[in-house]
Amino acid sequence: MDYPMEELQRTIQLNFLEKAGMSIDSLKHFVYLLGQGEDAKTELVRLLRKCRNRLLDEIHDKQQLLDQLDYLIYQINHQKGGDFL
Repeated sequence: MDYPMEELQRTIQLNFLEKAGMSIDSLKHFVYLLGQGEDAKTELVRLLRKCRNRLLDEIHDKQQLLDQLDYLIYQINHQKGGDFL
């Protein structure tokens, strides 16, 4: 099948946004706003920033877990005897 480039790009964007954590309802709203032209630009950016902030919170949470694991590894490697914790 031959799809227009614009349609393929939109599909890739939506897939990316879904992977970034955007809900189905937000994706539907995003597509709707894309059809509204220049007037919807502010709302589109707000929607994308909301997704970005949620993703950044997840990254921070994962970083904290990673730091805790690194510290546990450090403790085990530098512990004398068999008592690790």
